[in-house]
Amino acid sequence: MLALFALTLGLGAFLLFLVQPMVAKMLLPLLGGSPAVWNTCMAFFQAVLLGGYAYAHFVPSRVGVRRHAPFHVALIALPLLLLPLRLGSYPPPATERPVPWLLGVLLMAVGAPAFALATSAPLLQRWFAATLHRQGRDPYFLYVASNAGSMAALLGYPLLIEPRLPLAGQNVLWTAGYALLVGLTLGCAVLLIRRAPPGTIEVERAVPEGAPLERAVVTRWILLALAPSSLMLGVTTFITTDIAPIPLFWVLPLAFYLLTFIVAFARPGDRVRQFVLALLPVAILALVFAGMAGNSLSIGVRVAIHLTAFFVAALVCHGELAASRPARFHLTAFYLAIATGGVLGGILNALIAPVLFPRVIEYPLMIALVALLRPRLFSPAAGAKPRFGAAWTTLGTISGLIFLLQAFGGPVGQTLLLHRDFFGVIRVRTDAAHQLVGLQHGTTVHGIQSRAPRMREEPLGYYSRPGPIGQLFAVWDSSHAGEPVGVVGLGAGTLACYARRGQSITFYEIDPAIDRAARDTTLFTYLADADRRGARTRIVIGDGRLRLAASSERYGMLVLDAFSSDAIPVHLLTREAMRVYLDHLAPGGWLAIHFSSRYVTLDPALASLARDRGLACRIENDPGAESDSLSLERSPSSWVVMARDEAALSSVARDPRWTEPAGALPRPWTDDHSSLLGLIRWSARPAP
Repeated sequence: MLALFALTLGLGAFLLFLVQPMVAKMLLPLLGGSPAVWNTCMAFFQAVLLGGYAYAHFVPSRVGVRRHAPFHVALIALPLLLLPLRLGSYPPPATERPVPWLLGVLLMAVGAPAFALATSAPLLQRWFAATLHRQGRDPYFLYVASNAGSMAALLGYPLLIEPRLPLAGQNVLWTAGYALLVGLTLGCAVLLIRRAPPGTIEVERAVPEGAPLERAVVTRWILLALAPSSLMLGVTTFITTDIAPIPLFWVLPLAFYLLTFIVAFARPGDRVRQFVLALLPVAILALVFAGMAGNSLSIGVRVAIHLTAFFVAALVCHGELAASRPARFHLTAFYLAIATGGVLGGILNALIAPVLFPRVIEYPLMIALVALLRPRLFSPAAGAKPRFGAAWTTLGTISGLIFLLQAFGGPVGQTLLLHRDFFGVIRVRTDAAHQLVGLQHGTTVHGIQSRAPRMREEPLGYYSRPGPIGQLFAVWDSSHAGEPVGVVGLGAGTLACYARRGQSITFYEIDPAIDRAARDTTLFTYLADADRRGARTRIVIGDGRLRLAASSERYGMLVLDAFSSDAIPVHLLTREAMRVYLDHLAPGGWLAIHFSSRYVTLDPALASLARDRGLACRIENDPGAESDSLSLERSPSSWVVMARDEAALSSVARDPRWTEPAGALPRPWTDDHSSLLGLIRWSARPAP
């Protein structure tokens, strides 16, 4: 019986946490690869978890666990009628806050089976306690089996499932697992009905075991659950903003989060708890050091510091939860409080913070909260000096506050605009010494303009005339002058510098805030200057791939430049995406792709796409010309240009700076199958 209940709990958690990255990956292409997709998905699943825990707490209490068991088996079997999962075709709205749309799609696509799975952990523990098994008086150890199943899903998805199975195959596997879970739950229900005494456990007793729960105790449980939940999403945003919103970087913080539950509820002992409490100030100080060191640390070191600090902070909170767990009668109330804190943390990060805070300060805010919630390290009863414990606690609190204050710092230069929405944080700032204005998305500059009159219409940064894209326009204009140009990704509108009189240039931009910044002539004038020269500029709001597919336009040159911060828009680099681009490319036209990345080597993926479609392909990795200004006036950049045949690229092929790609992935990325795992440069450092 113990093995059956543990297996059912583990499988239910495995399926619940497997579906999260799978569904998020299905939805990611519709919203431009924004890291906020994952945070919103997490908030949704935490809300579903809260609903499942509330059901497990209230419903059996009204009807009795034995009478409730057949009803629950029917409830968990009903979603089989909706499987396999179907997301349908729901075009996203052209808005900077598409969260309601995303939540609606999740509710329709996966709401029912996710709710059924969310009930398993607390309900099956309650069933097990009702069987009067010898270990049923303290069934919290089964929570370890539940979290182990979650961990197996989170680590197995990016390392085993995603690289080997397309999304359609993952969907079939998940459906089969859900059917197995229904059978196992039926077995647990049969054992419950046979083993639970009908007169004592059938209906909850009128007098609860032990004292009723105090409101202060429940509030502390909620806060101890809220802080790690919010921290998990904060760490995820930090990682995915600079690398890529891919399952590997979604699940690492979540896996660490679950691991802290496993350790805390495995009863590690008071010494381990005291040791973790002692580590917290050290972990927070390491975060302060990482923030001060900035670009001098490699991405691998920075990720390691943040994940370690998050693990320690979450373990402190979950350790306090485990230490204060109530008697089994209050088991479902305890889990309901944990779920409430979890969903409040998700709501804070996914829904409230992007509206309330112009910067990403919820992450350091939660670090400070953990420092304040943390109990005194040593008490007189433990045989230690209270003075030392108080001093160490004070150090932890001060460290947390320093980390919070650090978040309000910013790059040198006057900030002209600071805005945050679903797609991230954009900042426009000036470097008065060099008369430059830069548009920064996340940690990366995506457009820079000189305020000096003679340089105002000169493209800078990644788009300079001596750089790769400038070379392409110089050659292309000599034989394709006047043909329309399409650009996926607006930035500051720098590429409008290359538009000639009478020529049209269409920008596709997913974030309306970027559109407003580029049009604001008090910030940037590239678009206005192009219109003044007689060029025709047009901006289409929405995901570039989707809006391009819905249009009838054909372009002589199509430029892809749609990175968010330094994150890779994988959905723009798939076989299906290439089909869209080629359908909208005029005969003899060029497809230019900007793939500069500090942390990912994309050459093999692009070469694989070109080989798959039989395209001519050339690549240039330009070292740039460094300066000490706000950004690099000619930034290092990497570009690829493709055409339908070698003849169309003959003028570029003669330039020794443009070379054929050296290698390619075994197969191209598709909407159904892609993985960045083998292309990450962990030792890379951010550009200055």
